[in-house]
Amino acid sequence: MAQDADGDGLPDTWEQANGSDSGVANADADFDRDHVTASEEAVHGLTPLGQWKATAIPSSGGIPIETLIEMNSQGNVAFTSRHIPPLNGRLFHTWLYRATNPGTLTSIPDFAFVYDMNDDEEIVGANFGNGTTGRLYQPWSGTQEYNIGFIDHTYSSSASTYPLRINNLGEITGSHNGLVFYQNFLGLIDAYEDDPYDFEFEDPNLQSFGFTDINDAGTLLGTYALGGVPKAFLYQQSDPTIPGYFFWTDFPSEFPTLPPGANYNPNDDDPADIDIESVVPAGLNDYGEFAGAYRAEGSAPANQGYRGIHYFDGEFSWDLIDPTILDENDNAPSVLGINDWPQMIYSYQAANGPYTSHLYHDHVKASPEDLPITNPAGGTRNFLSGARFITLSNHGHVLVKGKLPGDTADHLYVLELDHDSDSDGLPDDWEMANNVSDA
Repeated sequence: MAQDADGDGLPDTWEQANGSDSGVANADADFDRDHVTASEEAVHGLTPLGQWKATAIPSSGGIPIETLIEMNSQGNVAFTSRHIPPLNGRLFHTWLYRATNPGTLTSIPDFAFVYDMNDDEEIVGANFGNGTTGRLYQPWSGTQEYNIGFIDHTYSSSASTYPLRINNLGEITGSHNGLVFYQNFLGLIDAYEDDPYDFEFEDPNLQSFGFTDINDAGTLLGTYALGGVPKAFLYQQSDPTIPGYFFWTDFPSEFPTLPPGANYNPNDDDPADIDIESVVPAGLNDYGEFAGAYRAEGSAPANQGYRGIHYFDGEFSWDLIDPTILDENDNAPSVLGINDWPQMIYSYQAANGPYTSHLYHDHVKASPEDLPITNPAGGTRNFLSGARFITLSNHGHVLVKGKLPGDTADHLYVLELDHDSDSDGLPDDWEMANNVSDA
């Protein structure tokens, strides 16, 4: 009888061969969004990692900056590239790739750095001129300087605004002259000083207040430091005409559900515990689920400590993802994106080792090299070693930087699931699992 350590009905050997965690029961996982569970795919001899189509983004002639690349739900990509020698006298340029016109790039004028893009192709970022200034690009009106002082004269227009995130309602969050701000769909500005003495809690121990993401419900994810330890909070307006309110928390210590073997008290000396020291939230989806990095101390060899990825499901339970034991020379892990499925992309780099990135859903993970890519000439191909995930969309697109067989240099590739060979709207694996003709 096949070994099944987690008792979920999936043999350990099958889970290990298909990127699934054999120590966590996850037979209902649907990594490839085809509405066929892992247990059904195992029974029918199917792969849970899906089949993918890769489309190369045309070269801009420059070097894309991986931290300045954004993708929306249509699979459109806005990115910043660095040009040496300068292109038209400028070192940095912003480009827009549209999935409906895959052979062409559109240059976004008066724009250097991309910070975010929504489904209407509104882009926020910054440009260089007389100092660095915020920018907002809208397809219907072009590029304009973005400064909350132009919108609300309570704030100085002589200082620069940095719009960092924009949702599908056109709501924007960022920073302005020592303030963190939120502009809602009515255009009203709600801003708070980075100095937390102005907050209603007036706790002198609070530091480094800021927003990290915004979803389409107008909920903001943020971080602050309490006694030098990073914490998380959520912010929401119940009435868009008045300032909102903060869900102040001591994430994760105020939540009752603990991962197995974990303890949220960093002062607890129990050697069996993993003591969570800090959480740094990064990405928020429309269901209020978010993910980010955590750091902990505990029973690691030589007391090295733990770093990894945390995931909060919006209903008061936490999960620790891939809690790799790292030493002080390792780069801390980071979350690059999370969507509503939810899938997430996270990355880390071990000391003197390779950069590692994974696409993750419900304790199933895959590197770019693991994903089967449709070969237009027939059959399947895979990314070569060194490929990296960059970001993902709400509709399941994934952006990869890397080489496919035959490439001589890295390209940006938009990946989308390619599992409906007869174009009837039913995924191939679902048809096979339900004895429906795939013709």
